[in-house]
Amino acid sequence: METIRLTVQTDEDGAFSATLPSRFANKRLSITVVFEVTGDAVEVDENGYPIGFFDRTFGAFADTPIERQPQNPLEIPEEVT
Repeated sequence: METIRLTVQTDEDGAFSATLPSRFANKRLSITVVFEVTGDAVEVDENGYPIGFFDRTFGAFADTPIERQPQNPLEIPEEVT
């Protein structure tokens, strides 16, 4: 027996689909579904991002900007003749 844990989003009819790893292809399986509601459905835009995601996260690092450390000089490879 194997356990595979998935987090899925159901559609408006309460349906979902799951794809199993290819090692289970062409096998007869007994599947038990045990579920826990983990939260309300999240509305997403046409690109799959939660509505308002960028409004909530824009400028999140304004007070602690990410700085790029100095880089080593570029090594020029030997010419192959």
